[in-house]
Amino acid sequence: MSRSPLQEFVTEQIRHSVVRVKDPEADPDSVCTGFFIDDSGYLITAFHSMKHRFLVGEEDFDLTIEFDTPEFDGVEFDGAEAEEAAELGDGVAGAGATGLMSSVTVAAHARAEWCDPKADWALLKVDYSPAAYLPLNGRGRASRDDLSDAELHVYGFTMMDQSSLKLALFKGNYVRHMAEKRRHHISYVVRAEGQSGGPVMNMANGEIIGSVVGYREREVMTGEAAELDRETVTALGLGIDLRAMAHEWHARAARFITARNPTLAVLAEELSVPELPNRFLRGREIVETIETLLGSDLASVFVHGAAGSGKTSVCVEAAHDLAAQDPGTSIVRYDFSLVRNRSSAMLIQALSMHLLVSKSCFEPIRECLESGFLRDHSKAAVELLHAVRTHRVIMIVENLHAVADTEDEELLKLLVDLESAAKLGRSKVLFNSHHQPPMGIGAPVVEANGFAGHEIAEFLRLYDVETDHVSLGNIAKLATNILCVEEVARSPEWRRKVLDGQDGPAGTEKLQRYWIENYARLPERQRGVLLAVAVMDRPVSRVELEEISDVDGFSATFEKLQRNPPLIRTSQEGYYIHSDTRMAMLTSSDRRQVYDTRLRAAHFCREKGSALEGARLLVQSEALEDALELLYQRRESLIASGSVDELEQVLGDIVERAEKSAELRKSVARELNILQASCSTMRGEYSAARQHWAHAAQTTQVPGEKAALLRRLGDSCRLASDYDAAIRHYQEAAALVEGASDHAELNEFAWASLGLGKLDRLHADYAQALERYGNARDSYSTLFDRTGLAEAEFGIGEVNRLLGAWGTSETAYASSLEHADSIGNVERRAYALWGLGEVCRLTGRFDAALDHHRVGLELCLKLGDRRSEGWALLGIGQAEFAAERMESARAAYEEALEQFEKTKSSTEVAHARLSLAELRSVGGETDLGLYDAADAHYRGLSLKHCMVQSSLAKALALRRLGRHRDANSLLKQAQKLAKKYELGPEERMIDVVRGRRGYAPALALNFP
Repeated sequence: MSRSPLQEFVTEQIRHSVVRVKDPEADPDSVCTGFFIDDSGYLITAFHSMKHRFLVGEEDFDLTIEFDTPEFDGVEFDGAEAEEAAELGDGVAGAGATGLMSSVTVAAHARAEWCDPKADWALLKVDYSPAAYLPLNGRGRASRDDLSDAELHVYGFTMMDQSSLKLALFKGNYVRHMAEKRRHHISYVVRAEGQSGGPVMNMANGEIIGSVVGYREREVMTGEAAELDRETVTALGLGIDLRAMAHEWHARAARFITARNPTLAVLAEELSVPELPNRFLRGREIVETIETLLGSDLASVFVHGAAGSGKTSVCVEAAHDLAAQDPGTSIVRYDFSLVRNRSSAMLIQALSMHLLVSKSCFEPIRECLESGFLRDHSKAAVELLHAVRTHRVIMIVENLHAVADTEDEELLKLLVDLESAAKLGRSKVLFNSHHQPPMGIGAPVVEANGFAGHEIAEFLRLYDVETDHVSLGNIAKLATNILCVEEVARSPEWRRKVLDGQDGPAGTEKLQRYWIENYARLPERQRGVLLAVAVMDRPVSRVELEEISDVDGFSATFEKLQRNPPLIRTSQEGYYIHSDTRMAMLTSSDRRQVYDTRLRAAHFCREKGSALEGARLLVQSEALEDALELLYQRRESLIASGSVDELEQVLGDIVERAEKSAELRKSVARELNILQASCSTMRGEYSAARQHWAHAAQTTQVPGEKAALLRRLGDSCRLASDYDAAIRHYQEAAALVEGASDHAELNEFAWASLGLGKLDRLHADYAQALERYGNARDSYSTLFDRTGLAEAEFGIGEVNRLLGAWGTSETAYASSLEHADSIGNVERRAYALWGLGEVCRLTGRFDAALDHHRVGLELCLKLGDRRSEGWALLGIGQAEFAAERMESARAAYEEALEQFEKTKSSTEVAHARLSLAELRSVGGETDLGLYDAADAHYRGLSLKHCMVQSSLAKALALRRLGRHRDANSLLKQAQKLAKKYELGPEERMIDVVRGRRGYAPALALNFP
């Protein structure tokens, strides 16, 4: 079963913190559960299991604790094979069942610290440092109302089998608080004795609200848990900071998740709020205005102003001041100036990560990690907005003007909803923008106009600069841009010019021109370092800066630029400069210097594996051929990693710039068309892909190169269901390289053969298909081509699935998956998982089928492969249909149909329609038109297997309608076709149906 990183983290923590407790000296047969609440060995368990120690006053004793954890002595543990419920059993002891789990037993000295006999819990101090612990509920008794709708997970060992460990999970819900007992009443299925003392986790935040009270023989659907919270345990004076422990636990969860999710890792790094400089003019009038507004009933403000007017600094200062008034407040900053941040999905994920770390909120990030999140954010948005209402969060939403022209209606709605959620709770939102508020944002507008007159003198005094009335008047002309005033403090030379009133500018353009000229006079080394930051246009590390700037005496120069007021500023993500400073450096620098700096940056990025960033920098340097060569070399890894959007953006820039030169267009035509075709194929836009492959094929007469392009053209035709054209192009490709000895040409012959094998499979010529796949596999083995091996094994799995050879098919799919994983090919991994899912479905393992298809769907969504996304959805629908979950199946089928229609994959459209027809017919809503539409398509393309399958499906539908004569007639036709085309499984199925009068089972469709 596939689990999200959050589920994996919880499972890992449970396995290393929940233990089976034995006290053999007191009672050899007694067993209970316990769990560690910190990393120094404090353990909570059931009082009734330890009462003999407390009642006789025996404070120190020896006990045995056992973990249900993986063996680490050479046995490999795959967390996916010991699921938390079978994820830790799901109420059935699951740990021992995998054969990969074993007992880790520890004999330890313990001390009886404290107990609550009435609630039935006890605290022991064990001389053992566990690898993990579980955080206690931090909101005390005041949080009981929050538990009313809580989903609970109850963990515990059982006494069903003393020979092996059986740590199980039981899911339940909160019922009520039992004040007289200091307990919670919860609903869950108590399976056996031994669970007493086990933790009850609130899945809203991963915190423990109680421990299981003793097994109740007559009560099997509900139970009781001793009430636990941090304030109660802290009052015992143990000397441990449970609040800090809980914060660290959630920080670990965030690190665990981001290590497995690159998108969230990048977002987590960007959420930090910049610290204000040591010498900073605090308490300005505009800040007081913002704080007064937000100190009232208002939940949001909108700070409007030009670049350099101080919008960010006033928002940050106000946020820090407001947070200081309430220690429970957290601050998060989200910046729309970063291109990748300009979507609702990214905003939801970013805020959810912040809420996990700062507020211990599991629900928003848990929804973000679900496989369908990229397709539908609504559930995650609901959880996010609930968390914003429930907690106190100050959100700084920066540079809203960057999405002023967005067509993402979900993003605009989300911003409005965040403002509304803040109003309903205690959170605050500080927007800032060059533009006025977009429609729907109701926040009052606060104008940022730089420094007011009296603030200029106060600011300059921070840097020991004194001015008179006349000088202040001259500086005031610059004050709408705070960077200009900073420059007065920073540069004595420029300060003299300004104080003397030279060329006093008015208006934004003159103002920018005025101080840009000052940057042009900076020492060459300082300019080199600033230019390095400017060309990267993102926070950079010191290592990057030193490498890209390539200046002598870097350290001393870097330190000078960080002196107050700093030109290079610091954030947790790295070093950055203001957007106006960046513009000034790019404008005032010599073109050759900018070009050379970009080339150094591009080389650095390329060496570090950042092909897209390197290509962008090369494009900006007008080195279009170099940019294209870099992208062409890395095209497969870029597409396989799901970077299609970013790749197309860079290609668009190249096309736009190449329009200026016919000679350049000609020189880059082949590589550019190949890259564009690859992106179009991944998006399912096969018509566009065919055009690009055809254009690329015309640019070369080298046999191996031309064969490769014709073969890809054949692929696009096949995916667009134009099988005649596909056969023609595959045959042309094969003819060009047949009999060749060159390594590359041999490889292309294998690929062309593989393409023809796919068409043989579609047309039910299975013997020919297996021969071609086998030959291709042999060739790829000789050539050490793991990608080819993954595809050949997948094809072998496909044919054997259609022949009903389930074991052979599953083995081939598993081999394909192994090859794909060995080279990190996400696309081939998704295909192999689909095949495994289908074999599981067709052999009655419906839940396993769903797991494979859901993981595959997630991969397809990341890749942006719409056609494969449709196949994954179709597989999900068929597994749900087989498990008789009709509404879930219908939703998946309809979504699959939508994806296939978008990609104009007519054969797949027919598959989706036939699936929907079967679902409706079984549900009593037979639509014969759907059957006829699918059948007409199959017959038009001579897809024999599909023709037999659609005839059989329609015959069963006719039987359900009571039209037995028509059904029998169609069954005879289907049987003749199955016999003619040697389709054994279908022929046998038809024999069974014909032999049982009125028999009309739901048909398990099996598409080629």
